[in-house]
Amino acid sequence: MPANLTYTDGDYSSAFAVSPLITQPAFDGVNTHYVGTQRWVQARANYSPLALDAAHPDSDSFLLVKESEFEDLGGGIQEWTRTYAAIPSQRIEGRSLAWELPGLGMGGANAVTPITGVAGLGSDPNTVVTVTTASAHGLSANDTVYLALETDFNRYRQQNYTLVKLLSASGSSFTVYQGILGQFRAISVQKAGNARQPETKTVPAKVVFDYYNESNINNITILQPEVIRNSAGLVTDTYDLGTTPTLSAYQAKIAAGDWIVAQASVTRRWMGNIYERETIYVKAQ
Repeated sequence: MPANLTYTDGDYSSAFAVSPLITQPAFDGVNTHYVGTQRWVQARANYSPLALDAAHPDSDSFLLVKESEFEDLGGGIQEWTRTYAAIPSQRIEGRSLAWELPGLGMGGANAVTPITGVAGLGSDPNTVVTVTTASAHGLSANDTVYLALETDFNRYRQQNYTLVKLLSASGSSFTVYQGILGQFRAISVQKAGNARQPETKTVPAKVVFDYYNESNINNITILQPEVIRNSAGLVTDTYDLGTTPTLSAYQAKIAAGDWIVAQASVTRRWMGNIYERETIYVKAQ
């Protein structure tokens, strides 16, 4: 029999570790060790669950997130695994995203031509109508223009703006589909220049993951995309001079190469009481 071995006969009333805390990385591409496991033994009659977030006795940055099922060792003794986790630092991944670029109004760079009438109105929104202007507008077929529209609603006059591609244009008239006008009156037309309509485009994105030790997921702030409102306070998908925020404010973000929130954050339980918030950003463009 080998000599110099020490045998200890314990009563197993208190839990004790029978392995070291073995840690490992938790994410692909991140070599920091955030998760650890350790085997423990105790008499079944003396066992009580350890509270989540209890710090590991030797590594207090690791918090208890789970205890496993028990393995019966016989004689009323059981063995199980405690899983601990450290709160991860922020991490960032890259991906592509089908994102709706906001529309850009033309911001007053071109002349505004008043509209005097609309002819050919029918019941079908696909009806082509002819819009006349107070003077020659200098527009051409397929030009993108900025139409100012208004309506009276509950005795209040409201204005709206929309970007439209002309079907045809010459002199002091142009044609568009009736559905573009809706229940509004056309007031003026303006060549859009570098303006654009909202469009869905696949763009590079970055996904930011933040981690929180929280017992209540509702305490974690959800980051939201910027909401554009027109002069009437209604949500729109196009920046312009009369919107909040303004076209110039958004153009400043483009010039600065700012990353903006593309989709509202998603929060989820990662391990135990550690929650993960995922937020997708794209560059303003």
